[in-house]
Amino acid sequence: MYAKCGMLHECLQLFDQLSHCDPVVWNIVLSGFSGSNKCDDDVMRVFRMMHLSGEAMPNSVTVACVLPVCAHLGDLDAGKCVHGYIIKSGFGQDMLGGNALVSMYAKCGLVSHDAYAVFDNIAHKDVVSWNAMIAGLAENGLVEDAVLLFSSMVKGPTRPNYATVANILPLCASYDKSVVYRCGRQIHSYVLQWPELSADVSVRNALISFYLKVGQTREAEVLFWTTDARDLVTWNAIFAGYTSNGEWLKALYLFGSLVSLETLLPDSVTMVSILPACVQLKNLKAEKLIHAYIFRHPFLFYDTAVVNALVSFYAKCGYTEEAYHTFSMISRKDLISWNSIFDVFGEKRHHSRFLSLLDCMLKLGTMPDSVTILTIIRLCASLLRIEKVKEIHSYSIRTGSLLSDAAPTVGNAILDAYSKCGNMEYANKMFQNLSEKRNLVTCNSLISGYVGLGSHHDAHMIFSGMSETDLTTWNLMVRVYAENDCPEQALGLCYELQARGMKSDTVTIMSLLPVCTKMASVHLLS
Repeated sequence: MYAKCGMLHECLQLFDQLSHCDPVVWNIVLSGFSGSNKCDDDVMRVFRMMHLSGEAMPNSVTVACVLPVCAHLGDLDAGKCVHGYIIKSGFGQDMLGGNALVSMYAKCGLVSHDAYAVFDNIAHKDVVSWNAMIAGLAENGLVEDAVLLFSSMVKGPTRPNYATVANILPLCASYDKSVVYRCGRQIHSYVLQWPELSADVSVRNALISFYLKVGQTREAEVLFWTTDARDLVTWNAIFAGYTSNGEWLKALYLFGSLVSLETLLPDSVTMVSILPACVQLKNLKAEKLIHAYIFRHPFLFYDTAVVNALVSFYAKCGYTEEAYHTFSMISRKDLISWNSIFDVFGEKRHHSRFLSLLDCMLKLGTMPDSVTILTIIRLCASLLRIEKVKEIHSYSIRTGSLLSDAAPTVGNAILDAYSKCGNMEYANKMFQNLSEKRNLVTCNSLISGYVGLGSHHDAHMIFSGMSETDLTTWNLMVRVYAENDCPEQALGLCYELQARGMKSDTVTIMSLLPVCTKMASVHLLS
């Protein structure tokens, strides 16, 4: 009882008072601890105690409690030790232990060999065995193998259940477009052969999501309207599908149908799915009604994700004050909340309010992430505040933002800010520091800085070392030559641009006009 109720301290106290413990008692304690993700170390400690005690030998139930903890900790060595014990103890072909081993190896990334070997060795596979193997392949990106395994499963004696279908359909949606629909239809046909599967709401939800993901809205609608067993997941699946397929009006109309029901209440997932429809349709009236609905239901009003979506709506529709008012009502602001309002004030050039809010965020102990940093950098660049750019550059170094996955984006933004502020010394240092993380944007930003200063020699040096260029690069070089009395070079670049199969745009033409005027060439101008 204590274990099932999560009262682990009391459970352990009672356990310590027992003079003799059989495997059932040990397993009860282990299952209690393994049910809490906070007690992984305790599970391993109790398992070691059981193994060393000699009074009760671990069995398949024991390892089924311990192996998920090994997977959660990423402790492959411990998992392999447990596997070794299973083999020595003679229950290597046992279904319960085998299923846990398959799942553990898959979660640790050893699916192709180790998980498969264990799966093949299970004497009597049940649906959990198949589901564990299919899910493991899916988690490790082996889509084709997972679908082939499902095909083998349906040909054998083990019947797939709702979990099998829920695992396999998202994989079909990620298949090549030429086969994706056929693959999903085959699974749908299989489902229809078994009444218990076709009547399962989870299976229907998975099918609806699949059809919407592959753009087959009509198929999803038929499934949606021909079932009486709709839960909130069903509604949310079709809302998400409508919005991802650009069916904004359908999403709003259907939301009205949901609200009119007395048996179901929209949740945060519903609201986060439906608000983008209001944004796309610029439908302030519908959004106001949704806002009022949220206000009347505290469980939605106090959900940060929902109110963040409202802030985003007002921001994207240009309603700055409404966005700020909604933001100020968020009781537990997260980084998404702050970044949303920073975007609003940054875009509208409300610089003083932006900086005031930034100061407020820092005082509250919320630290900027790479998205915040990018917004701040762009603001500082637009204000030509070189000292602020240096501050945020320093902060990015201290917090490791220039070492993360966002490093190229953040680094490019800092370089661009230095270039716009005319500090090419710091821009060049940033360029050198990015080294292998440089990309086309990096080079264009540095060239742009040199163009602004009229340094065509420096711009040419960067340009000549680029392995990849785009129209922006060529336009910058045409401009820098045109503005610095180098008409031949400007025209030469224009001809080379055309020879490479690229088409000039209005920026190219506007850059060349002074050259044509200076050379008094009507022919070139035409």
